[in-house]
Amino acid sequence: YKTVHTRPAPDQPQMPELYNKRPGGQAGAIISMALGYSIGIFTLAGLITFTALSAAVSHMFIVPVIIFGVLAATGFTLGINGTQKIRLLNRYRSYVRQIDHHLSVPLQQLADRNHKSIAFIAKDLQKMINQHLFYEAHVDTQDNYFLLSDQAYEEYRTARLEYYEKKKIMEDEFHIAMTMELESEVSELCNLSEGVYKRGLSNGIE
Repeated sequence: YKTVHTRPAPDQPQMPELYNKRPGGQAGAIISMALGYSIGIFTLAGLITFTALSAAVSHMFIVPVIIFGVLAATGFTLGINGTQKIRLLNRYRSYVRQIDHHLSVPLQQLADRNHKSIAFIAKDLQKMINQHLFYEAHVDTQDNYFLLSDQAYEEYRTARLEYYEKKKIMEDEFHIAMTMELESEVSELCNLSEGVYKRGLSNGIE
């Protein structure tokens, strides 16, 4: 049997890559964590020893104390950075599974699934965008949405702009105060056609 490899037609649009399917940095983060904590623990022991000697012998060991202090701080900083990188990559993979190829996801949904606040999720996703884990994503902190592509973001912005314009019309022209009870009804009202709006004005609705 001969294996036949098929290719999509040249004019067939290809779905752009929206996120990094194989993010790097895991091995480097593990090395950074192991090396950093090893240096930190070793130099911390030396720091304690020389601090005790310096206190007992009229501060003769002040220079080694400073050196070991700097090395300990550097080692632990390196280890903590590695730990944070690993945790970020683990959260990234979890977000990708939860998004499940959707182009828009409420931040509240991700917050509930990960037992975090919306502010934490928004900041976390923006950090991943800055590190190019998500290629075209946008975080909308006004209405708390995560949009995975530029096209989805532009369509979302257009829809939200129409929503708020019609919401303003309802408040200014019809004097309907927007409350929490009416908020769920607004999405339906936003679907009113221009003809319905004009008929309402012609009938003297204020």
